[in-house]
Amino acid sequence: MAASRGGRAPAPKSRASNHHVLPPSPALCRVSLPIRYRQWYHGFVANAAKILSGMRNNPRDWRIEDLKAVAGHIGIAFRQHGTSHVGFRFPAGTLPVPAARPIQPVYIRQFVAQVDDLRKRETK
Repeated sequence: MAASRGGRAPAPKSRASNHHVLPPSPALCRVSLPIRYRQWYHGFVANAAKILSGMRNNPRDWRIEDLKAVAGHIGIAFRQHGTSHVGFRFPAGTLPVPAARPIQPVYIRQFVAQVDDLRKRETK
């Protein structure tokens, strides 16, 4: 190897500069958006409808995350500031639901009734 100025050998080129990184193909870009959208839709929107349907059929063994998912989908405000209860704000008032698992069926029935009442008000 020939010595460069100053008597040192030239620095080796980094591997990244030797290898050309191709941009993602347009076909992959077109596919990734619908896949992500479908994952979001089936994981959140369709799931919220299934959760609410399941709550109507069987009000036992639900978690607070399920109620939050349904509330988020419908647009119901909720809050939990370091307490053991989550407050869901409906036009008829706030429905406090204990965050302990599993949630008792009486709270699920009240939640579903409030959601149904909210939907009736929106359709009028």
